Amino acid sequence: MDGLQAEHMLKKAGYVYNYEREMYLNRNARKAFSINFIEEKPENEIVRALNETATSAGWRFYFTTGAPSPSMQQELEKVLR
Repeated sequence: MDGLQAEHMLKKAGYVYNYEREMYLNRNARKAFSINFIEEKPENEIVRALNETATSAGWRFYFTTGAPSPSMQQELEKVLR
């Protein structure tokens, strides 16, 4: 997907880019997308992920390699509180 097109779509959905973590974050939706996920995945997969509902149990992270390890997820959630 074109980077500018993806950035526009994410900003429109309320995401902001975190330069330190290299991720697009939406605290209200409790979802985070790695820059690699956005750059490497096709548009339909990004749209599907944007439309998914996050669980009340915590954040939902999207990486090209799949879900982060439990320890990495805990670290990210701690930073994002």
